[in-house]
Amino acid sequence: RTQVDAFVQKVAYTSADQQPTATDLLAVTVVAPSIIEAEVAAKVLLILGRAAAMEWIAQHPALAALLVPIVGHVERTATFELLRWPPDAPA
Repeated sequence: RTQVDAFVQKVAYTSADQQPTATDLLAVTVVAPSIIEAEVAAKVLLILGRAAAMEWIAQHPALAALLVPIVGHVERTATFELLRWPPDAPA
């Protein structure tokens, strides 16, 4: 069981009333070593919301993320920027 799995389980069952979580993110894309890690991490980030998501993803250097907020500008992790092709393409 990975740290991501344990974290998702903790977040998923934190709400006593089991209502959907409010978030300020519209969409999240994650690049990870496996499809399962990417999917789980994307769900975690979406649940956390933009500010907490950026803190969480910074602790997981094997992951790269792009966060699309409901309001505001798209945010990318430094690791996501490294994946841009061609490297000199505009952000």
